[in-house]
Order: sequence, then structure tokens, then C-alpha cells
Amino acid sequence: MTEGVPESPRAVLHRAVETNSRRNDENLGPLSARHGFVPARPPLTSLPASHAGWDDIAAELPALHAHLTLRGRLTELPLLDSAALPQRFLQRAATILGILVHAHRRVEPRREGATPTPAALAVPWRQVCARLGRDRPALSYLDLIVANWQLPEGRTDARLPAVRLLVPTVGTPEEQYFYLTQLDLLARASPLVAAAARAAEAVEHDAADTLATELQAMAACVDELTRTGLPRIDPRPGRPYHVDPVVWAKTVAPLAVPLTPGTPGPSGTASPMFALLDAVTGRRAYRSVIGDEARGLLRAHPPHWREFLTAVASAGIDTYPARHPPLDRARAELRAVHAGHGGLLWRHRLKAMGYLDTAFRVGRDVTISGFPAPTKVGAELAAARAERPGAEPDGRLRDLRAPGTPIAPSQLLAHHRAADRHWIALAGT
Repeated sequence: MTEGVPESPRAVLHRAVETNSRRNDENLGPLSARHGFVPARPPLTSLPASHAGWDDIAAELPALHAHLTLRGRLTELPLLDSAALPQRFLQRAATILGILVHAHRRVEPRREGATPTPAALAVPWRQVCARLGRDRPALSYLDLIVANWQLPEGRTDARLPAVRLLVPTVGTPEEQYFYLTQLDLLARASPLVAAAARAAEAVEHDAADTLATELQAMAACVDELTRTGLPRIDPRPGRPYHVDPVVWAKTVAPLAVPLTPGTPGPSGTASPMFALLDAVTGRRAYRSVIGDEARGLLRAHPPHWREFLTAVASAGIDTYPARHPPLDRARAELRAVHAGHGGLLWRHRLKAMGYLDTAFRVGRDVTISGFPAPTKVGAELAAARAERPGAEPDGRLRDLRAPGTPIAPSQLLAHHRAADRHWIALAGT
């Protein structure tokens, strides 16, 4: 890299692949043209014999959770030396220890501070996170989602239906599908990484036609995620990926809430897919609460992710000045399928609101991002979407693919909370 000249996305991508291959781990962040932000190889399924005790408890987690015996079992855990753990096992250790620490705190509803984390967990967790370059111990999106999967023998693609959780906590379908759908979305979004690198090169070479082609490809990818990926989490019984809202709220949702104020949590906002789309489309405003959270999560990402996202944002993809009708259309299309009416963020908000409303009705008191009520979450999701290029006012809801009577969001929420008859938005209508 020439001094004073920002590194190109392509250079960051090539360096990440070379570095991860040379180190034989992806501790600096999984990143490649083929797999995007998903690990190029399935995560390790075991630790060295010296640390097999962590593996053993991880395998027992669903049973220990179901019988409320987790805390007792953890008191028997010896303090293992994490400094002796070889580098390539650090990510698996971070996943296991982070989940165990959170499970220990959340497995039983007790007064905050009444059950301090055992030193056999707290000490190595802090040390492992420090060895991974993190400024504090935290259960990250990388730990909980991106590196928390396994595949049957012979499979290499981290997508549903083949993929399974590596370290389940409660072992329910709700846990499997909620976490793995996020992984599936990230895996399906892998083409966005290479397309963003090519788009940056098109800007550098003043190739408007090529830039338009890459943005069109990105728009098609995002549209496919919205139509076939996001709907997988389904509250309707009998569906292939049914996630019961009540079971989810009582068993899955509380686990990943940060243990200390100010610590970034592994919410969906932490997915690098959203940060990449923001970098390509030219998001400038981060004034909303979720926008501010997104900037904090960006700083907490592993180095390769941070460097790639910074390089894409610096490439000038969104400000390329050519007056070129195909490029103008492609740019507008990508912004629309990302943040526009009926786009990915718009439909995500409808999905999230349905689940969060149920969760708060059955006793959930706070989200991973720290919101104390579903109406607050809805307003902040809308505010964060409005900060993106291509968003328009959240005036009225309608399905863009079929005629129908427009319904204002306030009407939907009012009837959804009514005691007699509830309204619910299905597939955006």
C-alpha cells in the first residue's frame, strides 16, 4: 500500500485470504470472495485434550439448561490455562466460553449480581477475548452466529437446511432456526463482497457500465435475500422453519443480552452484511440509536471486516459522478431493495415487531440492543432505515406486488394491540 493512499477493497480481500491461509485460522475475521464474511472452512468441532472440559460442558448444555443444573455443573469446572491454548482454537474457545458465561447468568431468573460468574469461566473468557484483540470480554456476533455452526460430512455450504448449530444452549428448533437463518442470510449474501470489490475497481477505472452491472448484481442478491431468506423465520405452525414467538421469547431471546451496560451485543445490527450495504449505498447519517450502535459494532468487528468495510466506504462507489442512465437505475434499485418501501430493512422491521411484541407480552424486559419496549424498537428501526439513501417516509404500508388497500402503520399497531381482533402483517401486507 502506497503511503497516504487508501488500500483498495480488492487488496484487502486478497490480503485477508492470504493471511488466514498462512495463519491456519480466521481469528482476524473470515473474509473471501467465495464465502464473503462466512468462514471458508467449517468451525472446529473440538478443542485440544487439555481443554476438553469446555467441550464436554458445551455438549451437555441443552440438558443442563432443561434441568436447571448448569450452575451446579459449572462450579465443578477447573480453571484451565487459556494461555496454553494454540492460536487456531481461540475462536472455538470464544464461542464456548461466551455462551457458557451468558447461559450461566440467564439459565435461572435471579437477582442481578446474586450469581457471579465462576472464575473458571470469567478468567479464561477474558484472556481468550484479549488474545483475539478485543478490548473487553463480550459475546460477539462472530461467536454466536458466524462461527457457531457445523455441517454433515461432505457438505461445505453454510446454508439451511443442512447446517446445524455447533453450540446450542437450549436445543430447540426455535434456537436452531433463529440463529441459523441469520447465518444462512450472511452466506447467501457472500456475492456482495466480491461485487463490492469489483464495483470499487470500476470506479477507479472510470467504467460506468461495469459499475452499473455490479450494482445490479448486488440489488438482485439483496432482493433474493428479502424474498427467500428473511421469510424463513416463520411464526406459523407447520412451516419448515417455524419459530414459535413465545418459545423464542422465553428461551432464546434473553441469552445474548449484554451482561454489562455499554457492551455491544450480537444483535442483527452486528451483521457485516448491513454495514457493507451501507458502505456501498453511501449512508452518511448515524444519528438514531441503532445507527449509533452500528458505528460501535463496526469498531468491534474483527480487523479484516473493519478494513474491508472502510476500504469500500472510501472507494467512492456512491459518489461516482457519471451521468449514465443504466448506472442511475442500478444505484436507485440497490438503494430501494435495501432501504426502500418493501425492501430488506422495511420487511425486517415488520418481522421483528411481531416477535418483539409477543416477547414483551410474555415477560421479556429488554432487547439485545437495550430497548425496553417494542414500540421503542419499532420507532428506532424506522429511524435507522430513514437514515439510508433510498428510504422514503414510512407513510403507508402496502404490498408492492399486488393491489390492495393501504394501511397506515399506526392502524396496524392499534389493531394488533386490540383486545378483540388482532391485525398482523404477512409478507409485507
